[in-house]
Amino acid sequence: MSDFNAGIAPDVIAACQTNATDAADALQRGLDGKVTLEVGQAQPLGELEFKDEIAGPGLTVAFQFGESGGVLLIPETSGLLPAWYTTPDVTGEAKLGALAQELSMTVWPDSLMAERYAAHARSSLSTALDSAQPTADAVCVSLKATSEAGVVTELRLIWPLEAPQAVLAASSEDGEAADSAPPDPVVEAVASEPTPVAATSASAGVLPGFSRSLLRVEVPVCVELAQKKESIKEIVELAPGTILKFEKSCDELLRLFVGGEAIAEGEAVKIGDKFGFRVSAMLMPRERFMPLGNHSKNAAG
Repeated sequence: MSDFNAGIAPDVIAACQTNATDAADALQRGLDGKVTLEVGQAQPLGELEFKDEIAGPGLTVAFQFGESGGVLLIPETSGLLPAWYTTPDVTGEAKLGALAQELSMTVWPDSLMAERYAAHARSSLSTALDSAQPTADAVCVSLKATSEAGVVTELRLIWPLEAPQAVLAASSEDGEAADSAPPDPVVEAVASEPTPVAATSASAGVLPGFSRSLLRVEVPVCVELAQKKESIKEIVELAPGTILKFEKSCDELLRLFVGGEAIAEGEAVKIGDKFGFRVSAMLMPRERFMPLGNHSKNAAG
């Protein structure tokens, strides 16, 4: 993306300042702790000396824009990271994924839409940053974060990166650790029956070509706030200022519809100045029953 460069720094700062509260809320939801953010200025990365601050472990939140990208560094010393962040379960992975998605829409200008985003634990933030290869003119915006315990830490938003894939992947550092580990002892092979590998639904690469093409079909997605029936008389009497009252409580979950079918329940969230939907639970498809009365009579005859 040609327009993703160091020159967008004023727009990034403006976006961070406008959405500071929303970004802090995203961090709170994703990391299970209250935090406030104060946006600093953009400075050339080469003029800064903070390697000691990011030498230890922490969380990288990476974003890809075309062949370039950016990364937000959250050190473990900030006190913002929960104990589970290094070994998240399914719920934890969902939280980190949602955090990366929300930050992709709050720390960058509205004119930029991240193609990919991910949040992963790193044993060394400095090593992770080096692997992402910041450009010679890379810039850094400091986000001063204050945790619930009062710990003040500088979070670093850095771009452009020449190799954002290095921090988008969770296994970049695992591979280095594996290379340095001693080789496993050689064990004599014993013949056995091959075990078939079951394909997972999450792997599109194992699907037939015609099935993969279906994954590119766009379907309408909508969120239902509330519904009720009104008489035609009441409908034709609608006018500006009319208030419709629904029986649905404000605390009830909303439903997400895809192609006219409800597939999930959740709650509304604010992402910058945009509306969002946080999934709380997936819904099973409706059961469909076919009457067998006629078939039974025909079989009996």
